[in-house]
Amino acid sequence: MTDRLSGKVALVTGAGAGIGQGCALLFAAQGATVVGCDIDPAAAERTQKLAAERGLGVEVVAPLDTTVPDDARRFADEAYERHGRVDALVTAGAIAPRMASDESAWVTGGNFPVDGGVLAK
Repeated sequence: MTDRLSGKVALVTGAGAGIGQGCALLFAAQGATVVGCDIDPAAAERTQKLAAERGLGVEVVAPLDTTVPDDARRFADEAYERHGRVDALVTAGAIAPRMASDESAWVTGGNFPVDGGVLAK
């Protein structure tokens, strides 16, 4: 564990598994404050427990569906309200293309822009 990212706040979508989980744990190990989200609350909870077993902290907001503009806004707003800043955004959340809406969204949370998902066919 290092302090390379000490004082930084990282938001990680898809923190419940796969690349998102790996990024959340790595950022936390590097000293960042990590706020993760996932559509699956049980998966998000597993990541939080795995982090705790390693002596790390990962906050989670779940269930949260980043394809829903109000959910994306809530994620950004909650993180900003808790920590007053966001230094990094990892968009690792993924869904099967058949589940995505045709709409993409720009969401503003706090004082920083967050780009929503874009469906490419």
